[in-house]
Amino acid sequence: VYSKSDVMTLTATATAGMTSLTAVTSGNITFSAGVATKLVITTTAVTITAGVTSSSITVQRQDGNGNANTTDASRSVTLSSSSTGIVTFNPVSPLTISTGSSSASFTYTDEQAGTPTITAASTSPTTITSGTQVETVNAGTLAKLQILLPGETAAPGSSTGKTGSPTAQTAGS
Repeated sequence: VYSKSDVMTLTATATAGMTSLTAVTSGNITFSAGVATKLVITTTAVTITAGVTSSSITVQRQDGNGNANTTDASRSVTLSSSSTGIVTFNPVSPLTISTGSSSASFTYTDEQAGTPTITAASTSPTTITSGTQVETVNAGTLAKLQILLPGETAAPGSSTGKTGSPTAQTAGS
């Protein structure tokens, strides 16, 4: 069973003792990719600084044998991140992998340091297996000093950097 998308020729030759046979070579034999069954993020996982845009990340539709599929109908791909911070995909999700193409690319920005998982999912025109990849987001350089009062909790990546309200305290009691 041959499972790779490829073009090749086959040559038949005589074996020892068969001197009257002439070698024959076939014309091109084309092996095409099957129907897309999964999405795969094909670029290496990125390491970025919080708030800084990543390099280009590519998601590709593939058949069950890992061959890139360019012949299926256009496919809508929804991007998401497990980050609890403010996340931006560019272009904005969903992306489209058009007929004639096997992939689409995007960039990723995350305000929260950590190791979020990016997911590329598709249910249109049919549901196929999602692609995932763990990225690394390092903390940026110190830009502000935040003071939390009793009753407040740090909330990195949020617009104020904290949640809750200060609890009244009486000095000396």
